[in-house]
Formats: sequence, C-alpha cells, structure tokens
Amino acid sequence: MTDSLGTYQWTAPELFAGAQATVAADVYSFGVLLAELSTHSIPYAGLVNPETGRPWTQLYIMSQVVAGTLKPSFDATSPSWFRNRSDRTSFRLGACLTCSCLAQRATYEALQKLQPMDSTGNGYNVSVVQSTSTDCNTTRGTLLPLWNTSVCVVLPAAIESTSITILFIENGTLLAACLGAVVACAIVTLVFVLIRRHKVRADEAFATAMGITDLALYKLSSQELLLDRRIPLHTSNDVTLWRATFRGTLVAVKRLTTQQPSAIAAFVGAMQLVAKLESPHVVRLVGFSWTGRKDVGIVTEYMDLGDLQRHLSSHVPEAFPWGEKVLVLQSIVFGLVYLHTMSPPVLHRNLKSSKVLLDTLKGTKLTGFGVATDGSDEDTMTRSLGSYQWMAPEVIKEAHYSTASDIYAFGVIVSELTTHKVPYENVVTTKTKQHQSQAQILSKIVTGEVTPTFDAKAPESVVRMGRACLALDPAARPTALELTVEVDRLLAELGTEKSRVFDHQAVA
Repeated sequence: MTDSLGTYQWTAPELFAGAQATVAADVYSFGVLLAELSTHSIPYAGLVNPETGRPWTQLYIMSQVVAGTLKPSFDATSPSWFRNRSDRTSFRLGACLTCSCLAQRATYEALQKLQPMDSTGNGYNVSVVQSTSTDCNTTRGTLLPLWNTSVCVVLPAAIESTSITILFIENGTLLAACLGAVVACAIVTLVFVLIRRHKVRADEAFATAMGITDLALYKLSSQELLLDRRIPLHTSNDVTLWRATFRGTLVAVKRLTTQQPSAIAAFVGAMQLVAKLESPHVVRLVGFSWTGRKDVGIVTEYMDLGDLQRHLSSHVPEAFPWGEKVLVLQSIVFGLVYLHTMSPPVLHRNLKSSKVLLDTLKGTKLTGFGVATDGSDEDTMTRSLGSYQWMAPEVIKEAHYSTASDIYAFGVIVSELTTHKVPYENVVTTKTKQHQSQAQILSKIVTGEVTPTFDAKAPESVVRMGRACLALDPAARPTALELTVEVDRLLAELGTEKSRVFDHQAVA
C-alpha cells in the first residue's frame, strides 16, 4: 500500500485491506476514471473536517474508503445513465465517455479505431468534445479530424539541444621538447584548477539555491570525512546512515539518496534545524557535507549502542531493568522539554523508538527530526507513513502536528519499553483471526478503538503515565514539563534496580 500512496484515489478498497489485485480492482479504478470524467477533478480533492476546517489527510481518506463510508462522487449534471452505470460493480466499454478535448498521439490513433454509436445501436457509445483551433494553439497541439468533428492532438515538445564549447589548441611549431613538457604541465595544472573551481562553484550554487549559505561555516572537508562503506548502519527510502571517521573521531553520516525536490527540501530543513540545536539530550552536530547536489549529508556524533527500537528487539525485558528504562525516558522527556520550550516551540514530528539513540557513556539522545516544508505537513506525514504506529490520531486524520502529537509518540515509546515490541504487530480481525491491514488499523487509531498495549508485568505507575500520553484528546495529554515530575517519581520508585545496559566499553 505504501507504494500506491501517491495513487490512492484509484486504489480499490480491498487492496488497502491487504487483498491481492484482481480484475475487479482494475474495474474499480475504471469507475474512478468515470468519476473524474464527470467532475473534471481528482476524487476527494478539497475534503475537510467540518468540525475544524482542516483538510483530511490521505491516510484518513484511505481508512474511510476501506470502511465504505467514502467513495468518488459524480457531477449532478452528468447523464443519469452514465452515473447509474458508473455505480455498478462491473463496466462495459460501451459506457466509456471521452470528454477531454486534448489527446496524445497514441490516444488519437486508438480513437480512430472506434466508431460512434449509430441510430441502430451499432458501434461504441463514444463522443468527443470538439476542439477549436484557438484552444489547440494555446497547447501547441495539432487540430486533427475525428468522426465528423475534430480533436486537438498534443505532440511531444521539441527537445532543445545543449551547445558544448570545446577549447582546443592548434598544432604549431615545436620549439623544444622542454617547451612541450612545460605546456603539458601547464594544461594539467589548468585542468586541475578548473575542476576545483567548478566544484567550489557547484557547492556555492547548491548552497545558494537551497538557502543554506549560512551553513557553509559547518561544511566539512570531504578529504577528512572518510566513510566506512562496507555495511550501512541504516537505510530508508530517502536516506542512508553510514559510520565514518572525521579527523580520527568516529562519527555518523546521514546521506540523502534521492533527488526528489520534496525530499531535498525536507533534508535541508533538517540541516537548518539541527544547526540551531544544542542540548545534552539531542545528538550533537559535527557538521555538513555536500558536493554540488550530490552526497548531501548531516554528520553527527556516533552513538555506540544504536537505536532504542533495535535494542529492545534484541534484549529480553529481564536484561533491561526498569531503573535503566526510566533513565531513558527521563532523557527523552528532557529532550522534549528543550525542544518545546524554545521560542517558537520546535516539534520533533518524527519521534519513535528508532529515533532514540543509546550510548555506553553518553546515555540517551534524540535524533531524526521531521521538518515542515512548503509542501505542508501532509508531505511530512506521507514520508513518515512507515511510522504510523507512533502517529497521533489528529496527525493521521488532519496532519495536525503539535507538542501534543510529540507527547503521544512518547506514550507509544513507553508502551514499547513494557513489551519490547512494535505496537499493533499482532492486531487481528476477531472473526477471521487474520492480521489487519495498515489502513484498517489507521481508521481504528483515529477513533480510539485500538491503542498501544502495555505488558501486564509493567509497573503500574509506568502504565498510567503511558496511557495519559495516549489520550485521544490532545488537550488531555500531559506536557513535557509535567512529565518531568512523573519521571522523577518513577526514578524514586524504580531507580534502585542495578544497571545492566550502560556498563560495558564503548564500541570503537
């Protein structure tokens, strides 16, 4: 389903629920196309929550499609036979209505093979909106005949060639062998200087284009930053995390692996954010790296125990006593207090157990901040679809991020510390006992039907704090400052358990 997020409007409900693709799913997509032909707009565009006026998110819309409470609409002025046939579960080619006045060459050739329905009912019920030469000229198309009328065929735009100027030296009289050697050395030197100047200019151009010229002070020398490319520490759709050394010190390098504008904007936004942060509870910035638009990276201190999610999955609860777990919680809370009390408040937006790093000597620190871009919070949420377990209901429904949504994510982490498992991995349908799909779980998170669970053996005070953070109403959740008091109480209650996590040597 994640792969189809950008085309969710045309995806059949059963595919969201985890079913295999069938002919019926294609027919559903065809029905959505009919709806578009009726309204001339993409389905679900402009839907808002009537209570708040905020747009509904893609995730919430998908959950409503699965539930059957939402489907594409048809314009009231469309012919009744068209609307009725579109509402059926199966369609025939005879119900196809082409009402676009533009066509690509392949479409035009296909339409020529069809014939309009005549008075006896033979042929296909296909009509075309006539195009005028004036309309066609504005699209740089060609007006071509079709069925006693005309249609504008859009032709591919001519590809402009790029001129390349080649600098060469004409042969001349050879005065001396040594002169040739000198010239050769001069050319090599010139080429080196030009390459170097081009690299510097490319770096400067990228910094100017992305608005990060103020970060040049943090730019590290690529010669001094040496990546260990054997095995990455972590990979995702947009970034890869590598271990590296900078001037002999072990560091972590997060490299951007895509050239998509929205991903670049988000990554640059994260660069600008982390440059402003300085806290013992936030991973320390070492610097940045980039070569033009390539190898854009954020270099931070290295945390030798990795992330909390991996640590929990690789340790049984008995090997991670609550005395240590509460210290982890305290560091997370202190990090949130630091962020939320800044002016204006800084939201983490992507808080989850894999964004909490552990170190033998440095303890627990936050990393992996999500950043709002010009693409709005919807883009941030879309990029974080794989992290839906930590999303607050209001984020799923309206992409509404706030300090309260960070607190909800903290509550999910509290749940993980009790179970050592990622939430919802065992959620099944009562009747069929089959695992529920992501879309089904999302719809139930929004309504509060499902919430992260807590282990029955967990301390009652921990469970109480976690559930308070998971309140459906954002206003009912505690603030980060209030959580500092709760964590202090937990330390007094549970902090006497012997440490077993941070008592070994750091990994070199």
